[in-house]
Amino acid sequence: MDLFVFTFHHDGALYRALSPLTPDEVHEEGLPSHAVLGQISALLPSMTPDQFEENDDFVALVHEVCQKLAPQLTDLQTAAKAQGTGQIYLIDQRAGQVTGDVSAEDILGVFDVRSGDILPKSYRANPQYRLLTDNGPIQLPGSLEEHLLQIIRTRKSESLS
Repeated sequence: MDLFVFTFHHDGALYRALSPLTPDEVHEEGLPSHAVLGQISALLPSMTPDQFEENDDFVALVHEVCQKLAPQLTDLQTAAKAQGTGQIYLIDQRAGQVTGDVSAEDILGVFDVRSGDILPKSYRANPQYRLLTDNGPIQLPGSLEEHLLQIIRTRKSESLS
């Protein structure tokens, strides 16, 4: 996911917002809250997890997309069939860039699995998940990123109507 930093002033304070919307989209229609991953407190170009404050609206939207669409991911279905019964974790793809154990902050959430089938309504968001870690920013698996961006743009258009 391409991310852009937008700097703006409000009531005498300087803010830096991280968003997947392009500068052209923001210039034309503004930057709605649900399209902001969070606020960056550092001077650019550095950006570390301790300099980033997540936006709860964006986090909620990510989990909404995961709950609705992740059960349709082929890789997740394959893993569920191999497991049979139990739980299956939805993992941020940035974790694939590191070796070893997956950190809790890279686990988006968990689904229950019964007889090899994912139970979509069983999704539980991981409260330890972070949009930005030392492994990088969010990288949703499969087509989830595309759907997230589509929802952001649709809601932005609806809010303008």
